[in-house]
Amino acid sequence: EQWLYCTKRGRGRSDVMPTFNWTGSLRPDRIGPARKVPDHIPKPDYAVTGYPESEVESRQQRSVAIRTPDQITGIRKACLVGRQVLDAAHAAVKPGVTTDEVDRVLAWPDHKAVHRSAAAAAGSGAVSGGKSKFGPKSKTRKVGA
Repeated sequence: EQWLYCTKRGRGRSDVMPTFNWTGSLRPDRIGPARKVPDHIPKPDYAVTGYPESEVESRQQRSVAIRTPDQITGIRKACLVGRQVLDAAHAAVKPGVTTDEVDRVLAWPDHKAVHRSAAAAAGSGAVSGGKSKFGPKSKTRKVGA
């Protein structure tokens, strides 16, 4: 698949750079196709639509949950995995490195340490397949100059 510009706030693609009254020298770059998520990995509802319906409609949005000690332990493990993913991403970011390359560094099964921690913390993970309510992929492609 070809690399295209992200348009319509992440919901569209074009081979023509979007027109905008740019104020500086920074311009968007084209983004690559979404990564294929293996079928054995569970996907949230927004993996297809980009809209997190189950999260928005969740009862937890309207009440404060009292967590059990086991739930708190699980939340702490999930936070540790999140920290490890951020550390791995940070290590990959350098001038000229694209967000697609950072994605590749973090993608399974390339990043063994993060995936072992995630498996230990959660048993299995849910991934979005590159979609979110903010757009299917990162709009900023080049890091640094």
